[in-house]
Amino acid sequence: MKVVDLALNVKDDAELRSFLPPAEWTTSISGTVKDPDGKSVSGARVHVYTYVQMSERPKYVSERTGPDGKYVVFLPKGGTYYLAARDRFGGPPRIGDLYGRFDEGSINPTGVVLKDGEKREGIDISVFRVW
Repeated sequence: MKVVDLALNVKDDAELRSFLPPAEWTTSISGTVKDPDGKSVSGARVHVYTYVQMSERPKYVSERTGPDGKYVVFLPKGGTYYLAARDRFGGPPRIGDLYGRFDEGSINPTGVVLKDGEKREGIDISVFRVW
């Protein structure tokens, strides 16, 4: 028999949040998810990847955005991160889904480079209906 110690996060406000980051996760990215007209999108999640291809499962995922479209993703350390926002979790985007990447107007995703402990704000992502 082997004894294993597990560290778990307790959800004090389970109605509002599904993930409470560890206190030592002081690095974060935040912004707003918007539609093509610049209006806030409610119910989207921001997926964070460590590879520009963004083809693997996301390493981190935000809570759902509220009516103001705001999100925040807490990260364990600095690095280069690639972001996509969508209204559905799992699998590739399907017809009718909302989807968009942080790309600063380029055809390629733009990496967000953070130092340990940095809190980057204003990383807004526009989402479009997949057709």
